[in-house]
Amino acid sequence: MRHLRIRPTTYLEISLVFSAVLITSPLRAQELKSRGSIFIGGGIGIRLVTKNQLGKGISGFGPSFDARLGINLSKKSSLQLEYIVDHPNDETPQASDILVTKEIINGNENHRLTFVRYPKIFQARLLLISFQRTVFRDFYYRIGLGLGSNCFAIYRESKDAVMDASKSWDTGLGLGLAGGHERYLSDNLSISLEASARWSNGEDSTSARFVFGLGTAVKWDF
Repeated sequence: MRHLRIRPTTYLEISLVFSAVLITSPLRAQELKSRGSIFIGGGIGIRLVTKNQLGKGISGFGPSFDARLGINLSKKSSLQLEYIVDHPNDETPQASDILVTKEIINGNENHRLTFVRYPKIFQARLLLISFQRTVFRDFYYRIGLGLGSNCFAIYRESKDAVMDASKSWDTGLGLGLAGGHERYLSDNLSISLEASARWSNGEDSTSARFVFGLGTAVKWDF
């Protein structure tokens, strides 16, 4: 009785074919997407936010959330609207942050404001129109341009003391750059891992935010 023997090279060939099917089948689903299809998505990550405060650079870590709405221009490119919130767990400004003291100079009474505590406020929000392009297999880059809003502390003072403190926002130019890897889990659902760098400009009352981070996002194609 003869026994069928499978050579080691046969096992290798079968493994390679099986791996190729697993790897390429989701990609094939993406390649068949028609131009003009719509998608939505959202993501979460962690960001390092840096800014200048009173002539000194400070930074802090915090979570980041984003939402996306876009259209596929082709099987390798898309145009999307991104809304990003970076570092939403800032400190709350308080009236006690500033100490008001009186000084008599040449017979005139002057008030001097001294910061006792500088609240750490890094939060930035961006609304970007972004273009994404797949350059190699499932690796992509994305560039965006739009609006960036920075949060900052404001204080309302009277003649003798600071009455209250709150947060406000300035809006200026926003820029974004990201790169990552996207993997389709089914014909419509994909997950991606990406690194990003963003810049949100401030007006006179705030300084620009530089944001660097890592995150993951899911996307659903219609």
